[in-house]
Formats: sequence, structure tokens, C-alpha cells
Amino acid sequence: MIIVCSSKGPISNINGKPSPDMKRTTKRERNRYGDGSEGPPAKRIQVGFTINYQVLTRAAESVSSGAKSPVSALNELGIKVTYTVLDYRGPPHCPSFTVAVTAADMTFKGHGTSKRDARANAAKVCLNTLLANAGQIMPKNNDIDFSNDQVVHAAVPKFQLPLKPSKVAETSVLQETLVPLPVKETHDVNEPPPLFTPVYSLPSHKSPVNIVYETFPGVVFSTTLGDGSPLDSETVPAQISHSMRFKTVCKIKEQIFEGYGSSKKQSKLAASRSALASLLGTPTEQITTPTTYCNTLPQYIADHVSKLINEKFTELMRNDPAHSKRKVLAGIVMTVGEGIEKSKIIAVSTGTKCVSGEYMSVSGRAVNDCHAEVAARRCLQRYLYNQLLMYASSKNPRMPIEESDLEPLPEGGYRLKENRQLHLYISTAPCGDGRIFSPHETQSERDKHPNRFSRGQLRSKIESGEGTIPVKKSAFIQTWDGVLQGERLLTMSCSDKVARWCVTGLQGALLSQLIKPIYLNSLVLGSLLHTEHMYR
Repeated sequence: MIIVCSSKGPISNINGKPSPDMKRTTKRERNRYGDGSEGPPAKRIQVGFTINYQVLTRAAESVSSGAKSPVSALNELGIKVTYTVLDYRGPPHCPSFTVAVTAADMTFKGHGTSKRDARANAAKVCLNTLLANAGQIMPKNNDIDFSNDQVVHAAVPKFQLPLKPSKVAETSVLQETLVPLPVKETHDVNEPPPLFTPVYSLPSHKSPVNIVYETFPGVVFSTTLGDGSPLDSETVPAQISHSMRFKTVCKIKEQIFEGYGSSKKQSKLAASRSALASLLGTPTEQITTPTTYCNTLPQYIADHVSKLINEKFTELMRNDPAHSKRKVLAGIVMTVGEGIEKSKIIAVSTGTKCVSGEYMSVSGRAVNDCHAEVAARRCLQRYLYNQLLMYASSKNPRMPIEESDLEPLPEGGYRLKENRQLHLYISTAPCGDGRIFSPHETQSERDKHPNRFSRGQLRSKIESGEGTIPVKKSAFIQTWDGVLQGERLLTMSCSDKVARWCVTGLQGALLSQLIKPIYLNSLVLGSLLHTEHMYR
């Protein structure tokens, strides 16, 4: 289907030929339109252009879905496109560019914080205009998700009208920072609606590195390998974990802040976050993550816990490269009071597998679940037994021992001292419901399907492998004979176990007879954190 729009000519029919009605126009009617063409045009525009309607529609759909950029879609239309930088203003850290795109003798402007963004905005305005003359408007949002739990009201296709700043601000997360660009006065109702809508420029999110440079001009960054050796070192230590491959030291006013990461960029970002959290008290969660659902641990404490666990693991594996390879690293750190000066490492563990049914031990000599966080909790239980042995070997078990982290209760039994706090670190999200719906590191939006049946299900681990599957609701009773004969061994996922620890405590059934329940103060994740799924 070919659509031909011209200020001097007619609109052709499907075959590209003038319709019979157009042929019956008189010479007087043809002269009235200036060039002797047959019939009046459907819409007057400044200049004419010929465009394939189907190609134009596909280009608009690819842009709205994010498959292509507006610049690529415009170039694929087969028309001559020219870009020109009209204006550049603003400080170096926050520039503002204005780019003009000329297509089919028509010029459109676009604004952005970079030439690329301004060029893309100008190309999108051009596509909007071409579609408007063809009778459609490129959709503002992405394709509608018909499986979404929330009702989405689709608007009737029409020309885009000027939006009021208040309407845009209601639907924007950063409504107080929306800056509308100058817009002409509202047109009369009888006049044809304008083809352009007011553009609202959203401020670019500054990274912690930029904030550090702007706040502390004399800052100095130095990057080395994870163990402190220079970057030009001939041999890279094999025992350095992937998440601590690089180390960046940020020096501000004689204060030193360290950051680790799998790349130099990530380590520099971590060091900047640590500096901002310590010097300015800036909650970095507001910079990098959406609204939280629960109380969050200060970032510098989380970084400190992660650093202690990773450094201890590197120290233990320094002379054992064969066992230094791991996928998941976990550990438990105990802090005293509000500070981190008296932090103590309780456990460091690795693991991603659980036992198969044929290797289960009747006498309990085989550990069924060897996932890292489960092994770390078993180490904590062993540590609690050692603390109880200190009281058992003392002359008066009812007298508090200063070196112990437990204290006796007047009514009998023991409890963790009030100023002791336990932090569980896991290098990635625990398997199960807390991880299966967050396979990627960055989460730009909330869960679109919070009420789906698959959310919040109990899951079991796969024998001798990785991953989890939902537990069936049927009344299935797991028996020893059935497992030995080949039935699948059901082992709770780590997400379900962490949820159970938040209710019953970390001490286990046997220690509950002697110790009051001990709960985690925080859960620190190194990657794949989705707050909504983890909170659920």
C-alpha cells in the first residue's frame, strides 16, 4: 500500500494510479491547485513526500518495542536524512545538545544530554510527523502486556495533543524534577491539532563517581589487582575470586575507602559508594535501586561484611588453587554494637549441590544440603556449641563470661548478647523464589505480575544438580524406602530455608532447648538482588 502526500498533488489509490473520480476533474479545478494535477490533496503539508505505509508502520512498531533506535528506523525508510548540531550549552558535566534532522525537505529538532540522545529524539519526532500525515501516531508506550494483572486502558489512535505538565508529572517517578521546554500557546479547538508534543527533559542520574568528583575535587583513585599487586603484573593470582578481581582505593582528605569488583569500573563505583556513605551519609540505595520494602542496612556495613568474607576466603585459598574455584560464596559475620571495628567472622563456605537419594546416610554421616548459605548456618551452630562448652567447663555456668557471645538467663538457658548482631552474606540471591524471577543484575521496573500463581511457591532443589522446581500440592509423603528406590529427594530451596530461619531462628531444634532463638540482623547479597522478590 503506497501513500503519497503532497502539497501539490493527489493521493493515489492502492495501485498507485489516480482514481476514476480524479480523472473527471476539470481543467479549472486542476489549475486551482497550482500545477495541473488531478484532484485536491487529502492533507496539505509544507512539502511533499512519498513513503511506504507498511514500512513506516513496521518502523514505528520496532521503535516502540525497543528493537530499533529511532535513527536506525528512520534511515531504513529509504529517504535522505541529514543531521545537524544546532546548539550546545551547559556545563561539561551536564551538557545540553540540540540536533536538527532534515528528511524529505522537512526539518525537526531534538534535545538531549548528548548528541546521540538529541539525534534520537529528533528522529522520533520525524517519525511521529510522518505517521501523523499517514493517519496514525507512533504509540508513546511499549506494547501492551495482556498478561499483566493491572488493567491498561489503551487510548484511541489520534493526533497527539499538548500534554499538561501536571499530567506528565503524575505519571513520572521524578515528578518534581520534570523541566518542560517552551511550548506555544494552545491551539483553538477548530484548528488542526499540532504534530509536536511538548518535550520534558529528565535529568540524568549521576553516578556515585561523578558525585565524588564534584563534592571532593582533590579525590585520588588508584586501582590494583584484588590482592594489591599492580595491574601490569605478569602473573595474576589464581585464587582471587571473580567478584574481587580488581581493587580501587579512594583517598579523600587523608581518609581511605576501598572497593572491589569484577572490573575496574565496578571497583571504582564500589569505592565511591563507600566514600559517600561514610562522609556524607548518602543512602546509595536511592541512587541505584528503586523504593525499598523494608529497613535496609547502611551500605558501608554491607560493604564491610562482603569485604571480610571475600578476603577471608582469598586468604584460606591462597595456597590451594584447586579448591579456590567456586560459584557461590557465603559467610556469617558478627558485629558488636553499632560500629564495625569489632567485627568477627563466624563462617565462610561455598557450595551449590545437594546429595542424591542413593548416597544418603542412615547414620547421619552425609550432609544432605551443601549449598553455601546452608553450610554457613551449620558452621554457626557449631560455633554456638563451642560457646556453650565454655560455660559447661567453667566453675559456675550461671556466671556470665566476658569472652563469650552468649549470656545466661535468670530463668535458665542462654541467649545471644544484646549488642551482638549476625549478618549473612551470600554472593548471589538464594536459590528458589527469591532468585528465579530475577535472572539479571539490573531491574528497571517492578514485578508486573505480583499475583501470579508462580509467585511465592515452595520449591525443592534438584538432586546432584543446580536449580529448583515447584513442590506439588498433592499429599505426597517422602519415605526413606521410596527415596532409596529412586524417588526424587525433596530438599527445601535456600529461599524457603532463609524464610524459615526468620521465623524459627538459626539455632535449630536441639539448641532451642538451651538457647533462645537467634535471628539474622541482615541479609547481604552480592548480586541478583530484586527487593520485591526477596521481601516476599
